[in-house]
Amino acid sequence: MIALVTGAGSGIGAAIALRLATDGHRVAVNDLSLAAAKTTVALIEAHGGSAIAYGADVSDAPPAVAAMLTQITHDLARRKCW
Repeated sequence: MIALVTGAGSGIGAAIALRLATDGHRVAVNDLSLAAAKTTVALIEAHGGSAIAYGADVSDAPPAVAAMLTQITHDLARRKCW
């Protein structure tokens, strides 16, 4: 199962992303700051989980959200074991 967590670069969003990953979900980690999202991905991977970081401003919906979802779909098609 795949989970998309927005605002996952820190705080509650990061904690939710980590919990989902430790429960066995593959996590698409989104934050306005790509660097912050990558930090959460590193934490998830350090705990044995699987995640990919995406930087996007979801308040700029639908353009930013549509672009992010297209990228996630592309990444899923490309990475069979993601």
